[in-house]
Amino acid sequence: IAVPCNTAEYFIDGHHFDATMLDIVCETVRFMQSKSVKTVGILSTDGTIASEIYSSKFHGCAVNIVYPSIAEQQKITDAIYKNVKSGLGGESGISDICHSLFWRGCDAVILGCTELSLLDMSKFDLLDRIFDPMDILAISSIKQCGYDSKGFDKKYDMV
Repeated sequence: IAVPCNTAEYFIDGHHFDATMLDIVCETVRFMQSKSVKTVGILSTDGTIASEIYSSKFHGCAVNIVYPSIAEQQKITDAIYKNVKSGLGGESGISDICHSLFWRGCDAVILGCTELSLLDMSKFDLLDRIFDPMDILAISSIKQCGYDSKGFDKKYDMV
C-alpha cells in the first residue's frame, strides 16, 4: 500500500497493516539520507508542520530541518489552497521560498504537500535540489514490485 499524502501519515503512523505499507515520509527521509543531505527545507501545509511528521521521522538522522518563516508559510498556504487547488499555478511564490531556504543553508527542499506536485516545475531553477515525495514514493513502489526505476529521473537515482 502506498499512500500518496504527506499529512495522511499522521493518521496511519503506528498502525499495523497486513500488507506492505510504503510511508511517503519515511521513503523521502531514506532518499535524503542516500543523497547525504545535511539540511533540508520542508514546504508543506500547516497541518503537516503542526503534526511534526517530518521532524519526527528525521529525528536522529543527522539531517537538520528548516521550515519557512511565518510569512513564507502563509504564501505556501495561499499557493496550495488558492492557486494550486484552483488550477492557477503559484510557481513564482514557491520558487522564491525555495531560494530563501537555499540562502538559509538548505542543501535540498522537499515539496511536502502533494498539491505542490501539480506545479509546473520547469519554471524553477535549482530544480536538481528540489525533491517531490510523490516521485520518491513512485520510485519506491516500482522497486517494491521488483522492477528497476533507473531512467525515471537522474536526480532520483537511489543508492
